[in-house]
Amino acid sequence: MGADLSQSSIPRSRDTLGKTYAIGWNGRVPTQTGRATRLPLQRVETAAAARRRRHSSTTRLPWQREREREREREREREREREREREREREREREREKERERERERKRERKREREREREREREREREREREREECAVEAREEGPVG
Repeated sequence: MGADLSQSSIPRSRDTLGKTYAIGWNGRVPTQTGRATRLPLQRVETAAAARRRRHSSTTRLPWQREREREREREREREREREREREREREREREREKERERERERKRERKREREREREREREREREREREREECAVEAREEGPVG
């Protein structure tokens, strides 16, 4: 290597973790000739970098990606079903509460009717007593007229 490239606009050859070389538009690798050119730069992946990328543990093959997407969709559907079941349970609880309130109202009406009947009987007894007293008084006074 000739010139000091630290100030140059050309990325050094080991620039991105040794995966790319900087080459000019004319296809030469200026860093190897030692000339820091101001050519428009293009980054080219080396064969070694390509191999590393292809065999990286994180690389997914198309069918693997497809399977992952399928699994993701499945999980999404499962979550959706779970939310649906949750909503269903919520609605069920609401209906149950409503039924409970209905029963409560019914019991209340029944109690009310019972009280009403009781009051009615009380009034009836009262009237009966009045009649009795009137009859007794009439008897005591004797025949009127």
